[in-house]
Amino acid sequence: MAGAVLILGTTFFEKKFINNTKNCSTLKRKVKMNRILKHLSTISLTILLFLGQGFSGELLIGFGSCLHQDLPQPIWKEIKAQHPKVFIMLGDNVYGDTYGNIHSLERAYHKQAWAFEKAGLDFPVLAIWDDHDYGKNDGGIEYSLKDESQKLFLKFWDIPEVDRRHRNQGLYFEEIIHSTEGTVQILMLDTRYFRSLLKRTPIHKKSSLGRYVPDYDPAKTMLGKAQWKWLLKALKRKADLRKTPETATVTAWSKTVRNGSVQLEFISGSGLTSDNL
Repeated sequence: MAGAVLILGTTFFEKKFINNTKNCSTLKRKVKMNRILKHLSTISLTILLFLGQGFSGELLIGFGSCLHQDLPQPIWKEIKAQHPKVFIMLGDNVYGDTYGNIHSLERAYHKQAWAFEKAGLDFPVLAIWDDHDYGKNDGGIEYSLKDESQKLFLKFWDIPEVDRRHRNQGLYFEEIIHSTEGTVQILMLDTRYFRSLLKRTPIHKKSSLGRYVPDYDPAKTMLGKAQWKWLLKALKRKADLRKTPETATVTAWSKTVRNGSVQLEFISGSGLTSDNL
């Protein structure tokens, strides 16, 4: 592979593109980038580029999250100009917290469908959820409407009936992209459906520790047993590049201490076995 650049977060996104305006044909001026940055509260961008010499791209995959259906979405124009091979929605793709009423989420999807139609997206989209399209802020396995939310998700993203996500609990899945540079394996993890209840911070300590504290209970999990087994099997397949975009924050992983340690092993390349489940 000729090279790779990973652009993460709004600050880095701004610096990299402003500093490389001579090489980037679609973002040539700082004023144009500033216009884009005004809307990053609507959709937080991450773009992964596999690049050759002189920024001549072989494959471009877009990443985004936090797309509120009630806010303007002019950023799609700039994304379309990049001609991504595929765009990955990492969660909070609508804001539809249910508060016990699944119709709130259903209405959010209805508005978002209209926004997508207006944007005229001309590239395929892969999606996974986070808490606000899951239906409950910071929600996990305790969320009582998760199965109803999953049905709405599958309907909105037009997932074919033959897809395993219609039969499985949870939305984890694998996508393979073939390019001239090799095979890219994308593993989308569901960090909501199976995640154990987080341990709340005692009221008198909230100011220093935030809402949650580390939980050392060995029974607690982030992915659940079935998803871990699926992941281990998927990792055995040959690929030139693997990406595991995650909806959970580093903080959420660290609060589920045992799973956080396993994730660190995974990232460091030390490998996973069934003993890590």
